[in-house]
Formats: sequence, C-alpha cells, structure tokens
Amino acid sequence: MVIVKIALPVPLDTLFSYSLQENEVFPDLIGRRVLVPFGKRIITGVIVEEIKTTTDEKVKSIIKILDDEPVFSENMLKLTKWISEYYFCSWGNVLKAALPESIAIKNTNKVRLLKNLSEEDIYILSKKAPARASIIKVLSSYKNGISLNTLENILNISSLNRNIEYLVKKGIIELINKTENPLKNKTIKAVCLNKKYLNKELLLELIKNIEKKSPKQALLLSKLSLSIADKNYLTFSEIKSNYNIGNSVVKELIKKGYITEIEIKINRNLTETNQNKFQSKDEIELKLTEQQINVLEKIKNSLQNKNLKPVLLHGVTGSGKTLIYFHLVHQMLSENKSVLILVPEISLTPQLIERFEKAFPGKISVLHSKMSAGARYDSLKSIQANEKSIVLGVRSAIFAPLKNLGLIIIDEEHEPSYKQESPEPRYNARDVAIIRAKIENTLVILGSATPSLESMENVKNGKYELLEITDRADGAKLPSTRIINLIDSRKNGRLHGQLSEDLLISIEEKISKKEGVILFLNRRGFAPVLECNDCGYIPVCDNCSVSLTYHKKNDKLHCHYCGKIYPTVASCPACGNIMLKEIGYGTQRIEEDLKNYFSEKNIYPKIQRMDLDTTSYKGAHREILSNFAQGKTDILIGTQMVAKGLDFNRVTLVGIINSDLQLYQPDFRATERTFQLITQVSGRAGRTEAKPGEVIIQTSHPDNYAIKASIENDYHSFFNLEIEHRKKADYPPFSRFCIIEFFGKDETIVDNKANIFYKLFPTNLQSLIIYKPFKPYIYKIRNNFRRLIIIKNVKFYDKSGKDLRKYLSGTIDQYNKKYASSNVKIKIDIDSFSTL
Repeated sequence: MVIVKIALPVPLDTLFSYSLQENEVFPDLIGRRVLVPFGKRIITGVIVEEIKTTTDEKVKSIIKILDDEPVFSENMLKLTKWISEYYFCSWGNVLKAALPESIAIKNTNKVRLLKNLSEEDIYILSKKAPARASIIKVLSSYKNGISLNTLENILNISSLNRNIEYLVKKGIIELINKTENPLKNKTIKAVCLNKKYLNKELLLELIKNIEKKSPKQALLLSKLSLSIADKNYLTFSEIKSNYNIGNSVVKELIKKGYITEIEIKINRNLTETNQNKFQSKDEIELKLTEQQINVLEKIKNSLQNKNLKPVLLHGVTGSGKTLIYFHLVHQMLSENKSVLILVPEISLTPQLIERFEKAFPGKISVLHSKMSAGARYDSLKSIQANEKSIVLGVRSAIFAPLKNLGLIIIDEEHEPSYKQESPEPRYNARDVAIIRAKIENTLVILGSATPSLESMENVKNGKYELLEITDRADGAKLPSTRIINLIDSRKNGRLHGQLSEDLLISIEEKISKKEGVILFLNRRGFAPVLECNDCGYIPVCDNCSVSLTYHKKNDKLHCHYCGKIYPTVASCPACGNIMLKEIGYGTQRIEEDLKNYFSEKNIYPKIQRMDLDTTSYKGAHREILSNFAQGKTDILIGTQMVAKGLDFNRVTLVGIINSDLQLYQPDFRATERTFQLITQVSGRAGRTEAKPGEVIIQTSHPDNYAIKASIENDYHSFFNLEIEHRKKADYPPFSRFCIIEFFGKDETIVDNKANIFYKLFPTNLQSLIIYKPFKPYIYKIRNNFRRLIIIKNVKFYDKSGKDLRKYLSGTIDQYNKKYASSNVKIKIDIDSFSTL
C-alpha cells in the first residue's frame, strides 16, 4: 500500500493519511481529487503529498480517484498552502474555494439491503446488537435503498458508521456511492455534409437530381455547401429559423446518407457576455501619450530584464491605464504567455469585457459570481484546456488555472472588495496576486488613481516600483470642482431635500444638452431609518442590532445585514403615534426627489439607479450601463458601484450627494475610503477633450483634509498626512491588523469565551499589541452576538509575521484543548478591513 496525505475541507489545521493500492498509484497523483471516508461522511479531498509504502491496515483506503489528471498544479498547491498558513484556515478549505461549485463533484451515499433476514433472525440480532438490527429493519422497507443521511435521521444512532461497516463486511448490506459532476458541456444538434459530398461536383450533381422532387432537401444541401467556408455545419434551429426547413426534411437527408447529425459544443461564457452594447472601438490602435509611452517602455524593460519587482501604476483618473494594459497583454500573447486581469466589481466587467474582446477577439475568458454555473464551467474548462490566454474576473479569479502565466494586472488595487470577508479563507486577492507572481516568476502590476496606503508605503520601502501618469489621455483635462456647504445651503433655503440648488441647476443644464450625469450616494434604499415624532422609537431588526432601512418601492423595511424584510410600521408600537418620519436619504429617495423637482418644471429626465437592489438579476449591470452609454438614461444614481472604473465619454457632471457618509464611521480606514471614493467618482466626468467635466461635492465638512485633497486631486499630500496618523497609532501599513471574532446565540457565553482567549494570549511582546474584547458597533447579526479582539502585529518588530503565527496558533491550540465550546464559534480575520 501507498500512503498519501490529503487536504480535506474541514476546519482542522492538519492533513489526513489514506492508503492506495499499488495498482492505483500514478506518477502524477498529487493535485488530484479523491473521495474518502471521513467520520460518517464521504467527502472530496485533494492529494497534496505522497509519503511512503506501508502494510499498515489501520489507515483507511481512498474510495475513488476522481480525476484523470491533476486539477491543481504544483504552483497552485504552493499558493493555496501559503494562503492557508497566512490567513489561518485549513488547506482543504482553501482548495475548495479555489475550485468553484460549478466543477465540484457531488457525492451521494446510499445503503441497500442485500440479504433478507427472517423476523426471527432480526429478533435474535436485536438482543446481541440492537443497532444493527434496527438498520436491517429500516432497510427492509426500502427495496432500492436509501441515502445515508435519511437513515441517520430515522435512527439517530451515534455508532451508525461503525455498524454499517460491519454489515457491509458481512455482506448483509451494501454501501453505494454515486459521484457526479452536476455540470457538463452544453451541446446543440447540428448537421454537416457527409464526407463523400464535400466533393463539389458530386454535390452539384446530387442537388440537380433531387431539386424538382425535393426542393427543400436541395436547398438545405446548397446551404450546407456554403457553410463549408465558415463553420462547416448548420444547427437545427438555424435551419428552421433561417430557411423554414422542418426536421422531417433533415431526417430524410440523414436517412439517405447525404448529411450527418453531429453535436456542437456551445461556449456559454461567450453567449452571456459578448453582446456589444457599449459601442466601444478597438483601442489598441490609439496613439499613446508621451507619459504612457515612458511607462510602457519601463514595464517592458522590467519584463525583458526579469526585474519582477511589483509595479504600482499610479495614474490620475482617465490617464489611460487600460490602454497600457492592452499593449502589455498584446506583448504577452506574442510570447505565447497568458495574462490574469482582476477587477474589484462585477459592475466593471461588462464594459471591460467588450473593450478587451475588441482588442483580443476570442482570447478572453471571464470569471465572476453573477455568471451562470454553466458559463463558469465553460470558462474554467477553456482555461484548463489552454484555449484562452486572457482571464478577466473579480476576486476569486486569482485561482484561475492559467498556464505559462506572464503577467498579472490588479486594476483599482485599492478597492476593499478584493478582500474576502466570509466564508474562509478571508484572503485579499491583491496580496495573493503578489505571492502568485513570485511563485510563477512573473510580474504583477497594481493600477490605481488612489493607491492604498499599504501599496504606496511598499514603494517607500523599496518593495514596489512606482510609475506615475499625471495627465489625462486624449488631451482631456481633470474636471473642475465645486464645494457646496450643506450647512450653509440649509440655512439659506437653497436645499431641496438633499439636493442643493447649484447641483440641480447643473443637472438641468447637462440633460438639456443630452449629456450624462452621475450622482453618487453610498447608501441604498429610500431612508436609512423611520423614527416616531413623539417618542423617538426606531424600528430595529429582530436578528441584528441595526435599524431597518425603508424601501419605498415595495413599501417595506429591509435589514441590509441578514436580508430579512418587514412590513412597514403603520403606527408606533411604543406609543401608538401614526406620524413616523423618514430620517436620512438613500438612492431611492434621491431618485424620487429628482423626479418631483423636475416634473414641476415639466422636465422628465430618464433616471436609473445602480445599487444592490437594481442589480440583483442576471444581466442587470450590463443593461443599466449600456442604456447609460447609449444615452437612453440621462441620470445614473448609484452607490459605490458607479465610483469604480466606468468610462463614458458623455458624462460631463458628477454630483456627490453627501461626501461625509463614510468620513466619520468608527473605522480607521474611513478617511482613506472617503478620499478614494470622492476622487474615483469625480474621475468619471469629462473624460474627453471635447466635453469638459464638472464635479459638485456636497459636504458639511469642507475643511476636512481628505475632502480638500480629493478636490485638489493631490494624492501625495493626503498620503503624507494620513500615513503619519497611522504610524502614531500602529495601524496598517505599520502593522498587520487582525480581528478575532467570537459569536454565538448566548451573549454571556460569547463574552466569557472572548475574555478567556484574551487572557491566554501573551501581553508582554513588543511585536504584538492585543486589546481587550469589546462589543462592536453592530454587536448582533443573524441572532448571533459578537465580541471582537483586535491584535496589531507591529512590522517594525516582526517583519515576516512569525511572532503572530507562533503566538496566535499557540493561543488557538490552548483555547481549543480546554475552553472551546460548540455554542461559540471563532472567526480569524488577518489584515481585516473593518471593525464594524
């Protein structure tokens, strides 16, 4: 027997040993998936190590090897192993995350009775082994067997697995394991000419002979002959819709041997994405600016000289970073190398897909969570088969199984959506990309108009190379910016709801010229809260410690944390008052206020919202953005979705409804996020020389340094101020900011366990600063009470993070051995983005 180590998707930081018979061993076992018994279950794992030959029969055997070849390369195993160690999660769970559900193997375990025992035999057995007798008695009622889960539910026997193994060995029952991949290639029926009739003379003669008696048969043969130059076949649906030829004609020709029925594989990825709605041109032929040329040459030199230090490409909004990406991708393809491009939001993919598809037709595979399972399956299969050289996707695309990887591009590298929150692994795709580039010996480019403080500090430390573009492309200028003080506007009666007169006048001017307007408010719904005028009562979610958001469209109260929807409160349940007022503003309310304001002036602009509520259905992002691009929508109101990388020449006005929403949240990144959001959304305006842009920022804090720096488009002055605040408080990038979260149904137990963990952790180390457990701002989510412990791993004293790994692992082990409870779960979030 050969022993192999297997990583299983269970929350245990260990590998598991299983055996294989000598005749099952192949040269490339590592990286293949296998089915193995694990407790009462049969689950899928991945072989990660082959260790030795043994005769030890105590080691359980692998049930089945699932793959004909490894699904994880050696490099991908190295990457997933690093993720498991850095982010404190099991290797098996990382491998599970790296392999999407669309190609996961589904296991069904059934048990069936092989020998019918008499009632007397069952009675005798019940005296000696009642559990085994119960199993046989239940199975005797199911001729075709039942699933193991169903049997467990019926009997509720703790030793079920052991008793089933015994009965299987005795030949009384059998265990049937069915494995299947729920998805397969999608095919459609088609026909092609039989080989004999590929000869033109023979075909023409045949058509001539049957034309009078069977004109439709002759027509189909003629059309098939024309298809030879293109794709060599016609589908059944094409034949019916284009030529009005029914199936009976097709079947008759098949019967006569003139044509052959075939199945054609359909790429669902392409059918779902390539709809050409943005009217974009092939940009690779556009003339580069002098700054773009300089940046491009430096990156090409780095690639040529194998200087693979990560590049931070800092270019102002509209500076043409994407055009530089095009030229680099073109070079990679000319060298037969592949390219991975990550974007932070699904909303960015429709426009980018079209731009890249025009530049590199047929070379792109797309990966994101809004794709159908079938499209995602086709995408992954085309990548594995080396049919596609470019992968464009969101966070999870970092695991794309590209071969001969030559370049990784992280667009909008500063975006927090690159960080996975739940479930584990809670990785940051940007940081994982840096490690993947090292493993694959390739270059990574981090692009942004507002780089994260972490990335810019890595430039200062010499870890990254900085390349900058300070001018916009195509002769375009950065938009002019105006500040509207909300406090003054309110005092002077120049505020209509949350919209200042200055902003409304500008909107009217732009839509009269058929120019596009983007309004940004980072809060969806109609109103954040309802409040009783008399007693101050505010409806709160039963499951979460948050107020409910009023959505006027369906007249319901929504919890944006657990998703529960409540009927609108008709009267105050506390005092009976029927006057509940709507406090605050969301995107729905802004939409209504705009319609009301303009309707009074007999102006009826086409308004569209872009937030989680309007983009929940398939194809919504593409539809909303294409309508805006084509001028079918005048005003686009959106949350942070509209702040990221959208490129529309017709946008000449951006209005930021309230720039303060993010600013004073209890989060150390709040100021940085405010600067980034204002700068990014402002950058959507005036992206061509012919149509200058204007930005109007509404704020109650015009003197805040983040708002001032964003107005002046001065990243470096903001960085210099903010980095000093972070350094004084040992916040990132000067530490690894870690959150240990305890959660459970009983608040007292949760609090107790968090305090026990805190006391176990060493407090006398310079490299590790631990704070006492505290109740977070949102202390209950989905009926689970929460406590957080913050650990700052100071990099000055622990550059590699070895102290954090050592002492956090040690504390977790101590806690699990003595104090762990099934009533309280723990989440570990390394490099956490929020303390909310």
